[in-house]
Amino acid sequence: MARGVNDYFLVEGHRDNFELTARRRKGDRCPLAAWLPRLQRAGMNVSVIALGGDAMHHRDGDARPLEGSLDVLDMFLNDVETLRARGEAVQIVLSKEDLPQRPDDGVVRFVLEIEGGRHRLRGLKGVTSRPQLQGKRGAA
Repeated sequence: MARGVNDYFLVEGHRDNFELTARRRKGDRCPLAAWLPRLQRAGMNVSVIALGGDAMHHRDGDARPLEGSLDVLDMFLNDVETLRARGEAVQIVLSKEDLPQRPDDGVVRFVLEIEGGRHRLRGLKGVTSRPQLQGKRGAA
């Protein structure tokens, strides 16, 4: 039996937040609403999105690593809540139970990530060099 595109999961391994934060600066009240139709048309099941991180461009220009990252995260969470209230099929993956069971369920899911995370790791006992930090990037 021939298989089609709807028989497979479509996972986007990395998406930056630049368009969302730029839209917010221009006054868009729900920047994610502009992305969602494109992701739905593509049949996207899961997108891994960076919502903050080491560099200022990951934090919408904020010089404060934690506060800037949390601001971008807050914007994204508010957008997801707004879209869900409108009846849109969008979800944040918090555990493996939130992952799709079949590829054609119509829900766009987001796995949230922090780019780098080295600020969080600096000063940890035993972490003394940049290569060690890079090896522990996912541990933050």
